[in-house]
Amino acid sequence: MEKEKQEIKMGKKTIDEYCELIETYKELPNDLAFLLIDMGIKYAKMSEIYKDLRIAKNEYWQNYKVKGKSDKSLEIQWFCTKEGTKEMRATIEIKILEKLMSNCKTYLRHLENISHNNY
Repeated sequence: MEKEKQEIKMGKKTIDEYCELIETYKELPNDLAFLLIDMGIKYAKMSEIYKDLRIAKNEYWQNYKVKGKSDKSLEIQWFCTKEGTKEMRATIEIKILEKLMSNCKTYLRHLENISHNNY
């Protein structure tokens, strides 16, 4: 029953939930590999959101860019908008997911080397 609940939430966990699950599964390579797949799903979803926000940012820049106004000030104005805040959040979450996924892959490789007595 627990696995069924987890499958329903595929790609819908928070960063804190992923961190807790990594800690829980660190000695269970099979579960850690499935968690890595789940993080990949979340990464793909966040990338799709990020893509849409970048398009919105481009439209914002086209509408508000005027001669004499610096790009930095326009960037600050963008981050004060609802979409700008979402973009910032998505960017940070994508970076965190990249690091967590890399960490899991490295640890799985480590466990694989131990299993082959190569480490």
